[in-house]
Amino acid sequence: MRTEINLINKAKFFAQYFRQEVLKKSQKSEVIRLIGSDLNSRKIKEVHFLLLKPLSSITDEDAIEVAYLNGHVKSLTDNGKEDVLDFLNGDYWCLCFRGVDYLRSKGYALQWMGLSVEEMVEAGWVKLV
Repeated sequence: MRTEINLINKAKFFAQYFRQEVLKKSQKSEVIRLIGSDLNSRKIKEVHFLLLKPLSSITDEDAIEVAYLNGHVKSLTDNGKEDVLDFLNGDYWCLCFRGVDYLRSKGYALQWMGLSVEEMVEAGWVKLV
């Protein structure tokens, strides 16, 4: 497992989803709102994972908003959503901070600090819905 997979980075990653209802403390627990005390170094061990959406499940509305936030204001055709997904998957780092923040605010799982979504899933930080 990569050295980036540790409790400190887990807390930092979780903090990006602060105050969102994405936190599960066990498989059987309800999804609850992530609050500051959940990021405490003792409690982060107890916190099992965030329940997030894969980027592939982006809604048309969210895709249009991300395109707009990133300066792609041309009218989106029938395949506009796929165009936005191609953009997000192909050149992710060109996405503006507002676009990234918007996607996280909607509960989408995004790569972080060189860790792919798949690596965070393997580490148990994230489960995709």
